[in-house]
Amino acid sequence: MGPYQVRGDQGVSLKEWKRAQREEWTPDCREKCIECGVCDHKRVDPVVFGDWDIPHSLEQSTGEIVSLPSKKYRLTFTKLNHAKYLGHLELIRVFFRAFRRAGLKLVYSSGFHPMPKVVFGCALPVGTESMQETVVVELTEYLDPSFLRKRINRELPHGISVTSVKKITPGKKKQRIKESHFIVTLNETRLNESDLKKFLKADYFPIVKKGKKGDHKINARDLVKSMTRFSFNGITLIIRHTTGPEARPAEIVKNVFSLGESQVNDMKILKTKQILG
Repeated sequence: MGPYQVRGDQGVSLKEWKRAQREEWTPDCREKCIECGVCDHKRVDPVVFGDWDIPHSLEQSTGEIVSLPSKKYRLTFTKLNHAKYLGHLELIRVFFRAFRRAGLKLVYSSGFHPMPKVVFGCALPVGTESMQETVVVELTEYLDPSFLRKRINRELPHGISVTSVKKITPGKKKQRIKESHFIVTLNETRLNESDLKKFLKADYFPIVKKGKKGDHKINARDLVKSMTRFSFNGITLIIRHTTGPEARPAEIVKNVFSLGESQVNDMKILKTKQILG
């Protein structure tokens, strides 16, 4: 309720009236008087209730809140064709919309800004296709995994499809991605076997990572579990996921074979599977 409504007949300032019409914010008058005309500072003053106990009648809840055990499901899905151009945040929004349209009863976090308890695996680089990505979703209800998969797939766009749904046993240790397997092919670019052998024999192979805090070097050799050439322009690549800095497949292949930017732009990368542990 504005001051002009409280004491419209007792000299509320015209300035406050115009401020209200413009829907402008009025500062807290307990810090500095704005002379609105409501208080006379004799009988009327701002009051701060510092020591106020909630009446017993207000403490009683109007309804009973029952906390039920949640159900966790691990969804495995593909990200193919034009869906490969979706960034990680865009992918999250796609799934949130699909969950909402599917009518799923998601579990939300507590606090002032509740968020659905949905956890995705490591972010896939834009432009990379994948046969196996994972997301863990927490629901308030039990649903048959097969039914849940079909229900979600009806709401997903072309290129993104849930291939399996598994219920996670309560109390089971949280799994993380340990390895990612890729197939990398280039358009009419020959990959030198000598470059590959040199890399595999090395104990230390630095590549430069560009970040917001500047450039820094990481040892790409520690990240690569294996790299094999299966054709003149194609390799299979297995990358380890550690707690330290990581490198994208394109960055590793570019540095190992000394490729130019145009060759990197022609690179096709498919993630075939991931290992959890």
